[in-house]
Amino acid sequence: NTILSANNFGLIILIPLYLQIQFQLPASQAGLLLIPFMITGTAGAAVCGMIITRTGRYRVLPIAGLVFTTLGTTLMMFVTPGTPVMWIAALMAFAGMGGGLAGPVTMVAVQNSVEVRDLGTGTSSISFFRSMGGAFGVALVSAVLIAQMNGYLLAQPGLGALGPEPGLTVIRGGAAALAPLPPLQRALAGDAVGAAFTWAFGVAAGLSFLTLIATLFLRELPLKTMSGRAAAAASRRDEA
Repeated sequence: NTILSANNFGLIILIPLYLQIQFQLPASQAGLLLIPFMITGTAGAAVCGMIITRTGRYRVLPIAGLVFTTLGTTLMMFVTPGTPVMWIAALMAFAGMGGGLAGPVTMVAVQNSVEVRDLGTGTSSISFFRSMGGAFGVALVSAVLIAQMNGYLLAQPGLGALGPEPGLTVIRGGAAALAPLPPLQRALAGDAVGAAFTWAFGVAAGLSFLTLIATLFLRELPLKTMSGRAAAAASRRDEA
């Protein structure tokens, strides 16, 4: 749950920054491209709830969802300024669907595994670790992005105009920070920024993959509250 939140919040930070700097989109348009991520995340959560209600099974859902999220985040590493923006929106929708399938299951698994008297503690713990994971994810991908930008940009000749911390300059100023540079230096800076974002997306993909590995060890318990039909179906499967 913590690592999944770190990945999700990391993507929410990275995608608008990437679109503003590399695709030179205004902040309003870059933010709008988060809508597919949110819509499919909500849809995935709804589908997850319906499947759990009908079948009483939940372990396979986060595994499938995290495969989607890992694949979508990994493919973001290969996006370039020539990539159609709609392709990025599709990747975000893919990753959002995965998060929607995986996210609710952590709450179900915890609430299903604790005693009734401990439901409040278990639920609040999930919320706490989800918030902590989001803060950790934002801090991690931001630190990696800025460090890689500084390293790549400082290694290029003629970029002294960006200052001693060129990564911060680019993040704060966006594409406008690169506009005053001569064409050759601007191209070099663009390549350097793209390489830095590749590293950051790689970290996000790594977080998603770690979550997938951890989810493989999730133990599925019979649901404590199930409809009669779902309970009967689960009983038949167990007997088989």
